[in-house]
Order: sequence, then C-alpha cells, then structure tokens
Amino acid sequence: MSLYLHPSITPQTVREAKAAGLTGIKSYPAGLTTNSDAGVVSYETFYPVFAAMQEHDMILNLHGEAPGSATNNITVLSAEEAFLPTLLDLHARFPTLRIVLEHCTTA
Repeated sequence: MSLYLHPSITPQTVREAKAAGLTGIKSYPAGLTTNSDAGVVSYETFYPVFAAMQEHDMILNLHGEAPGSATNNITVLSAEEAFLPTLLDLHARFPTLRIVLEHCTTA
C-alpha cells in the first residue's frame, strides 16, 4: 500500500506510514491523469518528505511526466522527456531514495 503525495504529507506522516507497514508514496503531476487534480506542481516543497522517505527506506513512485501550461510548450508528446531533468535533480538531491519511474518511454 502507498500514500498519495499531497501537501498534507509530512515527514511525520512518512514515519507513521513506515511504522504501519506502508512501502511508498505515489506522485502524480497535477492534471495529467485521472484523479490528479490535487497532484504535484512543484517538487521543492516536498524535499523534507523525500529526506524522510530516504531515511526510512520508502519508495517514491513517480508518474514521470511534466505538467504542461500555456507558457512552457509541454505537450502530451513531450511531457515525459520534459520530466527527466526533474528526475535527475531528485536523484542528485536524494541519492539513496528508492525511485520507481513510470511512463519513461523516450530515449
């Protein structure tokens, strides 16, 4: 079982989830898939959560697409490739955080 990455998730939530036997937290980008209206717009606010996940050996399940907007020219055809810098940044900041990447189909 996993949790949905949401602003209500805190490092304390991570500790409690791990103690209860949960294995990870799932991240959906805002507006990219079914029921993702409350999804992530920016990962920076979740850095303390990711640090706690890394500390407690929990898995971050990433729906690997960048949200498009009227100003960034990201489309459904480029959303996966546009997410790769975010993935690389997260890995650099949290090198032992276990990450499962979904929707990684571009070269």
